[in-house]
Amino acid sequence: MSAREEWIMAGLAALRANGIDAVRIDPLAEALGKTKGSFHHHFAGVEKYHRALLERFEADAVGEVHRLIEAVADLDLSQALARIAVSIRYDARIESAVRGWAATNTAAREAMARVDAARLDALTNLWGSEFGDPKQARIAALVPHLVIVGASVAQPTPSREDMAAVFAVLSSLVPHVGAGMPAETRDCDPG
Repeated sequence: MSAREEWIMAGLAALRANGIDAVRIDPLAEALGKTKGSFHHHFAGVEKYHRALLERFEADAVGEVHRLIEAVADLDLSQALARIAVSIRYDARIESAVRGWAATNTAAREAMARVDAARLDALTNLWGSEFGDPKQARIAALVPHLVIVGASVAQPTPSREDMAAVFAVLSSLVPHVGAGMPAETRDCDPG
């Protein structure tokens, strides 16, 4: 692993554990056994470092969305959600930290918005196989999406095992969703 990668991984670990205020160069340098000069060699200041952390978070989160969608491409919706339940690599703690950071930082807010949009789009596409109506597919997709968002702000933060179990419950509900979909959803604004 390159020194730059070590800095990014250490920053993400600090962010995950204690939020953005824990991402401080001196303690990270000490923990990594590196100098501040090493930091400045790889990042042109703290703002660029923060940007690199957000870019990695976003790439990992959106990459996970794409990985899961590819893994379930040939399955029906119920099977797809069941597969997602056992193979999701969702870390509510890092997402919670980024959401907290997003409350006061535009770049974090924009990164989180792109991650949320990628997840919701992917889920809407999955649900599209169940509903011909894109508005209904989006409403149904909001259920697992909002579970993910809720998990990132819940205290205590749910474990990965908890999230897998929640997705297993959601996958078992798929056959009942169409019957429970209110007729008014056909007239909902998807935006």
